[in-house]
Amino acid sequence: MVNETKWSAYGLGEYPQTFTDVLAMTDLWYTDFAADYPDDALAELQQAGLKTFLCEMVYAYILENEENGAALTFDTPQMRQALADAAQYAYLFDSDHEMWGMPMLSSNYMGFGHTYTDRDRNRMIRTPGLSQDSKQHMFADAQLLAVSAASQHKDAAVRFIEFCAQSMTAQTKYEMMPSLMEPVENPRYTSRVAEVNAEIDSLRAQHEAAKTTQERDTISGMIAEKERMLASLEDARYTISAEDIAVYREMAEGMEIPYRSAYFGDGGGMRSLDEVIARFAGDGFEASEIDAMIMELDRVAHMVSAEGGK
Repeated sequence: MVNETKWSAYGLGEYPQTFTDVLAMTDLWYTDFAADYPDDALAELQQAGLKTFLCEMVYAYILENEENGAALTFDTPQMRQALADAAQYAYLFDSDHEMWGMPMLSSNYMGFGHTYTDRDRNRMIRTPGLSQDSKQHMFADAQLLAVSAASQHKDAAVRFIEFCAQSMTAQTKYEMMPSLMEPVENPRYTSRVAEVNAEIDSLRAQHEAAKTTQERDTISGMIAEKERMLASLEDARYTISAEDIAVYREMAEGMEIPYRSAYFGDGGGMRSLDEVIARFAGDGFEASEIDAMIMELDRVAHMVSAEGGK
């Protein structure tokens, strides 16, 4: 997610498309903004530390390059350049560059398409890629309900699955069903607008009946506040807006459910790759370590492939 409101207010321009973009913009933030705006920060990835950053790069690389049944290699120009860029900006993760404000770029999934935190508007964006030519994938997960052919309670199980399907929230339905394109209006919108309009009408009547300038000024302020409230209700008119749907559909094109991956999921090989990354990211990361790191990542990847992801 990106905090659109703050990102725009700071004039930060295009959202980052690559991990290198994230690092370059974090460097810019530290240099030009951090001292004056300590309550804000650029990226959660920088706050999480170097190991996590490198792990996220490797996750993205696997989502883009893993082929079922084939051993994965990290010895590619794309991966080498991404690691070289990470080494160049590794100083951003040391204690002298700590930034603990609220990050504008976050991995949190806070809502469908858009959502609000306080008065700030947040938007879904894709996970960075390793290079400008990368497809920006997003890791996705799904849980399936199925009835075993050997079940002694098939009818009850089918009824339970039907109940679950009928009880899905609107957001879940829109996440799963691309054919759903109509906005969903907030059920409280119409009644709340009527309530606020009635309050404004009452205040206007009080304003006309007021006998002193002070009373009229006080009531005028109350009317202005109610009118601002009425305008803000428009932002919450839809629980799922047409814009939300468009954003989510765009994001969904890059979603991957790696259910056949040798690396993701319970007991997946990513744990072994994490251990390699932890060794190299334990005390900074330098360009001179890239060859050794790639060699180790490839060794583990071949082992994972041979053992079927264990």
